[in-house]
Amino acid sequence: MKKYRNIYYLVNLLYSLGVAVWSGTIYLFMHHIGYSYGEINFFLSIFWVVTFIAEIPSGFILVAIGIVGYIGSYVERELLPGFGNFYDS
Repeated sequence: MKKYRNIYYLVNLLYSLGVAVWSGTIYLFMHHIGYSYGEINFFLSIFWVVTFIAEIPSGFILVAIGIVGYIGSYVERELLPGFGNFYDS
């Protein structure tokens, strides 16, 4: 089980690092290719709003078919033993 926990931490670290690097460099890249800061902010505002809106249906779909409860109970049972029973209620 420790192997899976380490894989989980590694995937989380790489994902967070990717978002941090992308968020920090997209301004520099877009400014370098000629966009003004106003245009960059407008683009990124639309990007994050669309990303947020796209996440809502995916969450509803996962809940509707029961994957969230299954994944949650697996994580709780295998990776976080002793933290209570959150998903199998």
